[in-house]
Amino acid sequence: MHAHWIRPPGRLSQLVVVVALLVPSGARLVPQDSRANPDQPAAISGGVTTDTGLPARGAIVRAHLLSVLGGPPLLKATAYADERGGYRFENLEPGTYVISAETAASEQEREKITAPRVGPVPSYYPGVESLEAAKPIAIRAGEQLTASFALTQGPLGCVRGSALDARSRRRGPSDGMSLLVQRRRPFGGAYPVSLQPDGTFVGCDIPPGDYFLLATCLGEAAYRPISLNGGDVAASIQTNVGASISGRVVVRRGTDTLTPVAAGARNPSVWLRADRVRDATEDVFRLWGLSTPVRDDGTFHLTGVRGETLLSADLGEIRAGPSSARVIPHRLSSVMRGTEDVTNVAMRLLGAETITDITIVLTLDVGQVQGTVDTDISPRPRNPNVFLFPADPARWQDLAFVHITPLSRDGSWVFDWVAAGPHYAVALDLGNEFYRVPDAATIERLRAQATPVDVKAGATARVNLKLARLQ
Repeated sequence: MHAHWIRPPGRLSQLVVVVALLVPSGARLVPQDSRANPDQPAAISGGVTTDTGLPARGAIVRAHLLSVLGGPPLLKATAYADERGGYRFENLEPGTYVISAETAASEQEREKITAPRVGPVPSYYPGVESLEAAKPIAIRAGEQLTASFALTQGPLGCVRGSALDARSRRRGPSDGMSLLVQRRRPFGGAYPVSLQPDGTFVGCDIPPGDYFLLATCLGEAAYRPISLNGGDVAASIQTNVGASISGRVVVRRGTDTLTPVAAGARNPSVWLRADRVRDATEDVFRLWGLSTPVRDDGTFHLTGVRGETLLSADLGEIRAGPSSARVIPHRLSSVMRGTEDVTNVAMRLLGAETITDITIVLTLDVGQVQGTVDTDISPRPRNPNVFLFPADPARWQDLAFVHITPLSRDGSWVFDWVAAGPHYAVALDLGNEFYRVPDAATIERLRAQATPVDVKAGATARVNLKLARLQ
């Protein structure tokens, strides 16, 4: 989930309220009108108070959708609470929701807080401290529901230390240094840090949880994991120019191992991918797509890397003359760090590392899979998609190996450049959701209804599917 610091007008305390859509589990709330009209939009309204019963004025209320495919919730709507602490979500999609709330002091108030204290902590309806203990809210089309609750109290901690650049010089705001404390996903949340001219800093009123302390300074950056549960945490930070990663790219065709140039590539490259990384560093450092060319001998050298890191490579155009724009059908096979397979294991780089033993393996042994889906059923599917995933669970949760496509109007679908080997194909109606890679538990559930597909290099496999149902 992407969370951002938002400050409503005024100088009073702010509140962050999160609504996350969960898998249905039959919650019951107070209906405003028990006669739901399916032609009208659904709505949830209510109020959030402090533990003493005062209204949480200035609340930021957000609605998040948790996909039927699993993974972190997606932001769907935002609203401010009124003077009485009330909020209202209209035009909600039918589903099951969980409401959470989190206080955040205003900038003026935060400057006065320099020590740990007890205060309101992230809370969930009906007034509990964890998402697991929250009571879900199931809502149908046209239904109007009310959910009100009070925030719970807990320890609010501080982080303090010094901010230094790569040359070990303390840096303040006028020197280009900037700091932030950001909660790790899935429920992110950013907390400002008071940075002094001499490079010392303190950030307080931070709820219990796992965070990253993030720093940027004139082209340098750094992050370090920290955990708070009240009290003071000492955590100085020093920026750097980023880690370096070097290695080679090899291409497999049958039993042959080639360099990219020998395989006909014109402009091969190595790049960072983040399709699976669930980490705050992805949002801050913006390294998605950072790339470097591959040399003629297959070696590469990538610099300026930090954060959660996954690698891939691309062969680019066919080496067939200056006007060629055709691409070589290929697929990522594996990424090795020495003898360890790190294809789907994000390397957490703080920025000072030097990695020299990466081997990225691409394969030319790819085929095509195509077919149809029977959608002539009732109720008619709103958003049918086809998923093709490898039989090897180690390759799940990654768009390099899990293929997803919506159906064409005639109910047909096709996947090109599928790595040779055993796969499964399954069709699923996603309803209001956009497609994304299912989590491992969801793929395991889908596999029981999926059709096996044996993909062969240079060949086309044809599969006809029926819609699966996630129970």
